[in-house]
Amino acid sequence: MQIMDKHYTVLPKREKCLSLLEQHGITGQVLEHSKLVNKIAVFLANSLIAKTELIDLQLTDRASLLHDIGKNEAVQQHHSLVGAKILEELGFPKLAAAVKHHKGDFILESKFNGWEELLVYYADVRVLETDILSLDERISRLKQMKPENIAVLDKILAKQKALESQIFQHLEFSPSDLKEKITNLSD
Repeated sequence: MQIMDKHYTVLPKREKCLSLLEQHGITGQVLEHSKLVNKIAVFLANSLIAKTELIDLQLTDRASLLHDIGKNEAVQQHHSLVGAKILEELGFPKLAAAVKHHKGDFILESKFNGWEELLVYYADVRVLETDILSLDERISRLKQMKPENIAVLDKILAKQKALESQIFQHLEFSPSDLKEKITNLSD
């Protein structure tokens, strides 16, 4: 049985998502990263839904789980674009859009189409490998890895902080509380 979202888009079951990740070679640390991004995105979606925000929880769940599906197959393109192509070919255009838009610098290029894409993006930028970091910590590490991109990374950080404010203005906890809240969740 497949799940239908509010717009009658067919979404794969969670078990199918895990199978797709395996089929595309997503294992080990990348799989653990994907699961942690998923945990954060779903937690934030549920928290926002409790505050009466309209969010497609199943789309957020599946897209955040599959956001790195193209990681092992990306050679000349960013893995977000490869992942989007995979999902589009499988007949999941809404998943493809959310996966395509999780690329770090997407925030400079365009706007998100709904909470679902925004939460996948935000959850992913809060997780480096399998560590939950603040936005400042994440960008600081990226600056160390790519010092030639400092100016662009500063622009990205400013936009990411605005995005973070947009999310957390609806919640009763702060971004600095997120790591503890996720750590305390049972699997």
